[in-house]
Amino acid sequence: MNGDTREVRSGGGFADLSKVPRELVLRSQWVVWKAALRNGKSTKLPVNAMTGRLASIDNSTNWTDYAVAVRAVDRFNCEGVGFVFTDSDPYSGIDLDDCRDPQTGEMQPWVRIPAKEIAHPDLMSIKIEASSRWTVIR
Repeated sequence: MNGDTREVRSGGGFADLSKVPRELVLRSQWVVWKAALRNGKSTKLPVNAMTGRLASIDNSTNWTDYAVAVRAVDRFNCEGVGFVFTDSDPYSGIDLDDCRDPQTGEMQPWVRIPAKEIAHPDLMSIKIEASSRWTVIR
């Protein structure tokens, strides 16, 4: 882990930044995000952590290092930090939305897939976490 024990707002709760894998912290593929409503649904708008303007996640000049992104959360009144996955890095991620009961934490039956079934044999590790609202598994 990276040693940063700061928490940032994240989806209505707080995210413990000490749990961000070091391999991701070392890459300059970070943006910050703001919550917004789009077509009546909540969404996360990527924000350039250096300028505070909306970011294009397809444009690497909009990305920055982890430390700058963490500081930008307060600087630009954002909700959290986000890692940008690319075809050129060895990482991938999935979000399983609305898969947990926010009160009990119980997962929906369709989520109960063993990690070994979604992990590629060449992967060294898999990280599973719940969102701050306990409704999303990443």
